[in-house]
Amino acid sequence: IMRIRRFFKRAVSEELVPPAVFEGLRTDGFSDEELALVHAPIGLPINSRTPEEIAVSIAAEIIRVKNEDGSIT
Repeated sequence: IMRIRRFFKRAVSEELVPPAVFEGLRTDGFSDEELALVHAPIGLPINSRTPEEIAVSIAAEIIRVKNEDGSIT
């Protein structure tokens, strides 16, 4: 797993990421601070149905986060 300052866990469903996923990431060496940066499910809630709409939803969330705190370059 490549460590980066901020990352998006790709979970394109309406369900939250299962706790076991976070435990696996902790086992891989990710800190609780890093895991707090995970956005799940990813994407803005725009009732996306097609792959293109899902892509727009994800891109919109990335832009929102970037513009809120400037941490994604």
